[in-house]
Amino acid sequence: MKILLINLPRVFETSDFTTPDYFLHDFVRYPPLGLMAVAADISPKHNLEILDTAVKDMSLEQIIDYVTEKKPDVLGISVVTRRLYAMHWITKRLKEKMPELKIVVGGPHVNYFPRETMELGSVDYALTGFCEKSFPQLIEAIDKGEKEGDLKAIPNLYFLSEGAIFNIPSSIAPIILDKTPFPKRTLINLQDYYTVADKEPMTTLYTSQGCPNRCIYCDVQEKMWHYRTAKNVVDEFEEISRLGIKMIYVMDD
Repeated sequence: MKILLINLPRVFETSDFTTPDYFLHDFVRYPPLGLMAVAADISPKHNLEILDTAVKDMSLEQIIDYVTEKKPDVLGISVVTRRLYAMHWITKRLKEKMPELKIVVGGPHVNYFPRETMELGSVDYALTGFCEKSFPQLIEAIDKGEKEGDLKAIPNLYFLSEGAIFNIPSSIAPIILDKTPFPKRTLINLQDYYTVADKEPMTTLYTSQGCPNRCIYCDVQEKMWHYRTAKNVVDEFEEISRLGIKMIYVMDD
């Protein structure tokens, strides 16, 4: 199958009144770590591409043209709430042009509002939580014909079944981050990401996920702390170094 993963453009983005715009968009360019992470464990039998629409400063029409030209079987979209309108516009238009296209959404907005996201009517699947394992599982289920038994084996999945939104509960298995492959950084142009402090190529990683605290004012969605071993982190440092990158921004919560 052909799989295209995209983040959303800044078009129609809701303003952030707490952080200066120049710092959000001009001072630093972060690579799409979430997309690279969910891509890491996808079988090499599939054709896989990441499109960073924000870095390329693409318009909504340009994104529609790109997707229709590429003709993917699956489109995966990472959604933050301030760019929800763009997601709805893009998915609605693509479903009109490519009704057979399977659209999968995930990300911070979906974590909070999975059912509401499905109710928009232009999304086939919503995945909540960390999707490094569940997204590749969903790809294989789609590849096998979307049998309901396969879909119901995927934790944190929302999909339509007999006209109703069906939800698969979270897995109770512990998250062992050392077993997760490193993000697939070869799918992006590494030179596109930097800080203006030195314009040297920069990448991101996490040494842990979540936070053990329960602060009600905080936007960290995962309230359990999952950590990697020091050796696993250093192994990723070494892989990044081999890619020619000397600056790493640690994204831990």
